[in-house]
Amino acid sequence: MKSFLWLSWLVFAAAPAAALPPAGPPADLAPYFAEMRQNHPAYRAADLRYQAALAAVPAATALPDPQVSLGIFVEEVQTRVGPQKQRLGVRQGLPWPGKRALAGEVAAAEAEVLAARREGVARDLEKQFKQAFAGYFYLGRAVAITAEHLALLEDLERVVTDRYETSAAHYNDLIRIQMEIEQLGERLASQKAAAQPVRAQLNTLLGRPLDAPFAFPPALPAVASLPELKGTDARAVIAQHHPDLQVLAAHQAKNRTKVALADLQRRPDFHVGLDWINTGEAVMPNTRGSGVDPVLLSVGVNLPLWRKKNRAAVDRARFTLEAVESQQRDVGTRAESLLQQALFQRDDAERKMDLFGERLVPKARESLAVITSDFQTGAGSYLDLIEAEQDLLTFLLAYHEAEQRRFQAVADIEYLLGGAPAAPANQGGTE
Repeated sequence: MKSFLWLSWLVFAAAPAAALPPAGPPADLAPYFAEMRQNHPAYRAADLRYQAALAAVPAATALPDPQVSLGIFVEEVQTRVGPQKQRLGVRQGLPWPGKRALAGEVAAAEAEVLAARREGVARDLEKQFKQAFAGYFYLGRAVAITAEHLALLEDLERVVTDRYETSAAHYNDLIRIQMEIEQLGERLASQKAAAQPVRAQLNTLLGRPLDAPFAFPPALPAVASLPELKGTDARAVIAQHHPDLQVLAAHQAKNRTKVALADLQRRPDFHVGLDWINTGEAVMPNTRGSGVDPVLLSVGVNLPLWRKKNRAAVDRARFTLEAVESQQRDVGTRAESLLQQALFQRDDAERKMDLFGERLVPKARESLAVITSDFQTGAGSYLDLIEAEQDLLTFLLAYHEAEQRRFQAVADIEYLLGGAPAAPANQGGTE
């Protein structure tokens, strides 16, 4: 038993740290994203709004509905050719040339706004999923590492108990190990409990039941290397790819068309009509044209005389256009600030990954191996062994926390810049 214990501790301490291998193959998030677009109600609602806007485009370019009128003379109008009994008329409105085309462009632009908004919803859901997925990955690694350390301490407790029973170890050593086991057990229980709401969040994003199983990912997807973006470069990329700015840009295109349409509303509209009058037989026999029904062709035009109303419509469209321009500047400035914060978080996390993964974890493993070897020969103490184990556990968890933070920061950057750059960076991992 003792030989197996020391072998377990030595194998654990001598695990390859320099290579920092991940626990498994990187996860592929593309199927999850497709599932979200298929099942998430927010994306479904955004897609239906877009489809509804597309369906409205043909109606915007259609002619006004024709009008049909029927009139019955309460008292017949006597004419030379006979009494007029009923009047049936048809009217068709004809907007000023260009109005229907601009109305169609406004409707199509509204569909573009909703298409951009739908894409923004998808990208926001993807960012939320990446954030939660990274947190779930960290909890999975934390549970696995903590459980492994707890198992080693429980083995050590049995050895110390045997030594205490033969007076080869002090009672304080046994108590100290038991206290550490209790603390580590509580940490493990807390980590498992923390994973439940994160798993529920992931299932919610995927449109699954809250309690659906979701395995801990063995490794995060490889993150992409990003070019240095500063000043005007960052501003240009954000302006072109930020989802909120894409929505506002579509709004701008729509509002410009609405300004043109409002200006055109000052032009008159026309209408043409055709009236048929039912006429009876003339009182005088042999009257020429007796009983012939007259047909009347009419042409009319409305007069947009109320200039205040027309001017108000134009001013409203222009003010809306200027408001969206101001909103674009505000969103762009805030996005630049968020980008700088995300870049700092990524760089800071990468420094932490290098610190813990390439330097502190290997040194902690080496220290644990030396102390374990000394303990076998009686030169080391239980407290030194526990302290070395605590250091290694702390450094391993800190490494994976930094890995989580880096992935989350890159998710923020990709959201702000409209997608991941092509070149993947080196993907680290540690146990």
